[in-house]
Amino acid sequence: FFSGMVRYELFFKSPAQLANLIPVLRANSVTAVNIPNKSRDDPLEECLRLLQSELPHVDVCLHFSLRYQYRNTPSKTFAHFCDFCTLGATHVLLVSGTGRKRKLDTVRCLQQLQATPGVQKPPALGVCFNPYFPDPVAAEAERQRLRQKLQTRMPTHVWLQFGSDVGALAQGLEYLSDLRSQMAAEVQVVGSLFIPSPTLLTRMRARPWNGVFLSEEYLSSVPTADRITREIVALYERHGVEPLVESAVTSDEDFQRVRDLLGPLADAGAGPTHGSRLQAADSDAEWTMVEATDTADIAAKIGAGAGAEAVEEAEVEVQAEVG
Repeated sequence: FFSGMVRYELFFKSPAQLANLIPVLRANSVTAVNIPNKSRDDPLEECLRLLQSELPHVDVCLHFSLRYQYRNTPSKTFAHFCDFCTLGATHVLLVSGTGRKRKLDTVRCLQQLQATPGVQKPPALGVCFNPYFPDPVAAEAERQRLRQKLQTRMPTHVWLQFGSDVGALAQGLEYLSDLRSQMAAEVQVVGSLFIPSPTLLTRMRARPWNGVFLSEEYLSSVPTADRITREIVALYERHGVEPLVESAVTSDEDFQRVRDLLGPLADAGAGPTHGSRLQAADSDAEWTMVEATDTADIAAKIGAGAGAEAVEEAEVEVQAEVG
């Protein structure tokens, strides 16, 4: 299961930077990548075409943020989403995005997609689920939104937010397993991972990001965070979850750090990834990777901070995409 099954979110600011990253991806036998949507002007199609040309074997997931891709009205935005789905990416990850609510969020977009016959859908359409909300009200709201999303029968993938509470993750995965007995379709699961570093832990201690819940234990040291990460990886393996590395991995040294931390899991090169399978049916669950949901409004009330994701030379931030 492990070999070749790690996805990597790509960190770059322009197609030129992505082009510079391609030799490193090729040298490290990367087989699956994600391109996040962090602004209205992101050249997503240009980046997709570049990857398809230079790395034709690579499984590409494009993120579609309803916040950044909004086009004046819900109907225009939905039409734009439908066009986006025809670009040819292997996966599309649909997220609502942070900030104020739009009239068209992930749930409504999926419901409209379900109700619109003849629309071309991407080969794989993903939605997000955050199993880590410490507040019971927020956690239940998140589960109900997951249920609403899966009730449309449109998603093929559920993408898990990252957090450090292994018990909460186990409960969330059990919830997905319970949905399997209620549903008639298969849903694959992808789970986020951070690669701990002193910079990451310092940032998260000083300014926690929206929807990302990390314990004081996790934040106490890199070795401790590494241990918790390995526990999460073991849980992913037991539940057949495909890992997504959401830390910047842009050099051979970075890839070696991933291999040292994850072991055989990080040995790419075994062909395209297909993730885990959970039976789904007519019930319900944004990278963020990770992604929360509109319950980010609730999370804000219980002390979550603002999130952002960028690469500024050696500095990295990871944004939670809200679904």
